[in-house]
Amino acid sequence: MLENPRSAYLLWDFEPDFDIANPALALAALSGAEKVIAVSSFATDHLEALADVILPLAPLAESEGTVHSLDGNAIAFEPAGKAAGESRPGWKILRRLGAALGLDEFDQVDLAELRAEMESALSGDAETGAWPEVSNGNSPAGLHRVGELPMFGVDALCRRSDSLQKTVHADSHFVALNPEDAKGLGLEDGGNATVTQGEASVDYPVRVTETVAAGGAWVRSSTCSSRTLGDSFAPIEVKPGGAKN
Repeated sequence: MLENPRSAYLLWDFEPDFDIANPALALAALSGAEKVIAVSSFATDHLEALADVILPLAPLAESEGTVHSLDGNAIAFEPAGKAAGESRPGWKILRRLGAALGLDEFDQVDLAELRAEMESALSGDAETGAWPEVSNGNSPAGLHRVGELPMFGVDALCRRSDSLQKTVHADSHFVALNPEDAKGLGLEDGGNATVTQGEASVDYPVRVTETVAAGGAWVRSSTCSSRTLGDSFAPIEVKPGGAKN
């Protein structure tokens, strides 16, 4: 969908520059689309620049709905507060879109009716699947990015929590290297480096640690500084330089 761009995209409750493994690829695909419709709880400058229209989505705490646990149990939840402004729960937005497009079975009037149809559709044994096979082919020479997702960067709400972003777990602006790789590149702990993926480059302070395997470059994903880079797990170039931090 991104490597072979589509003419139109529907973005559902995520930020393309944070919530996709390869934000640079996503930006290229979305920028070239004829139509981009976003359903989101947050109207960011980046999203406003990409989307033709943003439909206001009520966040989880202001919605009622159902989630399913890993063992298949349905768990219903109620809103903790009233949806603000013109925002609406996700199921209502989908229902109106489906009805406007003339699609069948988009005529539910309340969530109870929708839940009943879901229970009927989900009854019976769940299909069992298998993990896709992972190639053990030769990796390209050079460093490979390890783009861990920060625990407090997993979604838009966490990223906007001042309290969470002040914890030690939110410390994400650095590139961490194995001592062997750092020495080979002429980098020291506390120094500065420029990391590059594709056409994007970012300056980072350097951390040298044996907790990073040789050949790896630890550059977290879903951060303000890394959102212009490429794939979270892919080749990356690291060289001395960068602004002092």
